[in-house]
Amino acid sequence: MSIAKKKIFFIVGNYGVGKSTLIDQPILSQTKMFLEIRNNVYVLGNKIIGADSLSAFKKEYVLKEIKRNTDKNILIAGNYYCQIKDFEELRSYFDLVLCYLKTDFENNLKRISQRGKTINVATYNNKLKNHISLIKKTNGIRKLYIIDNNRTIQEVKDEFYKILDIETNEKNRLKTS
Repeated sequence: MSIAKKKIFFIVGNYGVGKSTLIDQPILSQTKMFLEIRNNVYVLGNKIIGADSLSAFKKEYVLKEIKRNTDKNILIAGNYYCQIKDFEELRSYFDLVLCYLKTDFENNLKRISQRGKTINVATYNNKLKNHISLIKKTNGIRKLYIIDNNRTIQEVKDEFYKILDIETNEKNRLKTS
């Protein structure tokens, strides 16, 4: 019996919906570009905001580092490292989980305006179209959770961390494999 692979959780959603807020937890330790927030659960990034904090590095370098760390469960929050080609490239190294933060336009608008910014309707619609495509084209190589993000941040966090606990619990993984 082979040992189960660790998991990558791709946290996807439109700009400003709360991906960084979702992963904002106290940092237990840091190893290179991995921030441990729970036992063997690491956020990809130099800062708790996630993968967006790695813009100074070439994508190839970051992907190489991810592949060198197959002993970790990794959270990837952001859009740049959550492309179809990233799923394809990482699927032989990790089990993949896509957590889509489903947020309607009104809620997205409200969240962005709380930051003193505005939302571009065309960008919102284009990103939504891209996420639907990502969900369809990664079918069969990842597990999917669609999280209703039109609730309070605490409710969304509670659901996400419940999913994370279930998916990273070795006993549960062996039962469902």
